[in-house]
Amino acid sequence: MVYLDTVNSKFEITSTSDYPLPGGNAAVYLELDYKINQAMQIGLFVIKPNITTDQIPLITLNPSANWNKIYIQMGYVVSSYNSSTKFKVYFGAVKDPAVLKPAFYLDNIKVVHF
Repeated sequence: MVYLDTVNSKFEITSTSDYPLPGGNAAVYLELDYKINQAMQIGLFVIKPNITTDQIPLITLNPSANWNKIYIQMGYVVSSYNSSTKFKVYFGAVKDPAVLKPAFYLDNIKVVHF
C-alpha cells in the first residue's frame, strides 16, 4: 500500500529484480489485484545492452472503490526491444489535488509468460 499527502506527493516503485522476458511476440502479461482512489500509471523499464534504460508507460488505471484483477499485455512492448532481455515493472502516481488522501493498494503481482 502507498499513501500520498502534501509532503509526499508522488511515488514511483519498481520491481526489485529484472525479468528476462521472451520477445518474438510471445504472450507476456502483468497480473495484479488493485484498489486505488486516484489514477496510477503502470509501465516497464527496458534495460538495454548499452546500459541505458527506457521508461515505457503501459496503462493508466482509473480509481476503483472495489478490488479488481487486471491482466496487462506486455508482449508487444517486449518484442519491440529485440536487443533487450531485461525488464522491470514500475508503478507510479502524482497526487491529484482533488483527492484528499490518495491510497493505492496492490496485491498478487505476477509477471507471466509462456
